[in-house]
Amino acid sequence: MKSLVGRRYASAIFEFAIETNSLSQFSEDFATILESLKNSRQLAVALQSPIIKNFDKVQIFTQLFQNKISPATLNSLKLIIEKDRAAYIESVSVEFFHLLDEKNGLIEVEVKSAISLNDVQLNALMSKLESMTMKKIRPKVSSDSSLIGGFTVRIGDTVIDGSIKRKLEQLRESFLNAPLN
Repeated sequence: MKSLVGRRYASAIFEFAIETNSLSQFSEDFATILESLKNSRQLAVALQSPIIKNFDKVQIFTQLFQNKISPATLNSLKLIIEKDRAAYIESVSVEFFHLLDEKNGLIEVEVKSAISLNDVQLNALMSKLESMTMKKIRPKVSSDSSLIGGFTVRIGDTVIDGSIKRKLEQLRESFLNAPLN
């Protein structure tokens, strides 16, 4: 639900940023906001709190960001707060960057491998994924020793599982399902 609401507000702001040729400014502003939310638990809690009135949230937000972000971004976010949607500001910020990535033909790919990939291996894999998806790739690489060997790749909702763990599971299933003659 949060993502859907965040996506709607982010879409409106994104379209406005394109129309006013201020996409880079909005991007910088949303990066500042995300960084502030990440570093200040108090701010995140204040925006989520049903006890703090929207008027007070607008005042807090204005005091914190009036000299750090553009007036257009600040006014957009103040409107969201006034509409009783302050809890969605982080989601709006994240969704704004998802829209920017879509516009730029960029996708985030999560790669998990049994061992750390060296630069040559990672570049070869990213090249293959870029030709497969026809998009630029932003890799998010991690190690997972439970895979035993190989790797998994997550692109959105699609998972490519080339791990030995999965191959062993498939082999086990085929043995269990094979008829006994």
